[in-house]
Amino acid sequence: MKFKTTSLFVFVSAAITLPVTAQSYFTDFPEAESSMPSDWVVRASSGFAVDSGGDFRFTGSGNGLAEYRPDPANGFDALTDYTIEADFRKSAGSNFTGVVGRSQSSGFSFYMARLNGDNIMQLYVFDDGVATQLGGDVTTSDDYLSGETWTIRMMFAGTQISAELLDESDTVVGSIVQTDATWSSGYSGVRSSEPSVYENYSITVPELSSFSLMMGGMGLVFSLVRRRR
Repeated sequence: MKFKTTSLFVFVSAAITLPVTAQSYFTDFPEAESSMPSDWVVRASSGFAVDSGGDFRFTGSGNGLAEYRPDPANGFDALTDYTIEADFRKSAGSNFTGVVGRSQSSGFSFYMARLNGDNIMQLYVFDDGVATQLGGDVTTSDDYLSGETWTIRMMFAGTQISAELLDESDTVVGSIVQTDATWSSGYSGVRSSEPSVYENYSITVPELSSFSLMMGGMGLVFSLVRRRR
């Protein structure tokens, strides 16, 4: 009597749910006084540096532009949907303080949200240095006072570009929501006139709750022993 061994392959398709970690960046500018923050690059005007209080300060002439541009970029050059947030101080009056996002690798091309003067919130798109305001001026429900720390946020979700200003009590005092398709991704940074101070800066990409990893054709081998007459 002989026995014959037969191998049976069973193909299984399984879905495994795994968490996805959000890509993010945060700094409160811990670098030495008079230095530039790590991986930040000045793109317009001089006068950006960490000050004695550990804040990122612009005291140059004209309008300054500095951006977070790590090398290698690690994906921060191609971020699409994300949120920028910064706590800032400025002097009361005509100067402006803002943040930029979806900035292109070359040229002055980006989106900018800013507080202009004491109570005017504005949103712009720049295309190779040419600025176009998105929507009109928004008058904040509270006036900025010198020495206060306010928060500015800019959010990107597809073609929707939005911004918020929060006063020292974390109350939203102004917001703008506009639609524009000029730029779909890019770097982030700050843009301001003198004097402007940034206490911290963050970039956050929305976290996906999960994704399904399909494993097709995973062969499970069973050895069957069959008696052969």
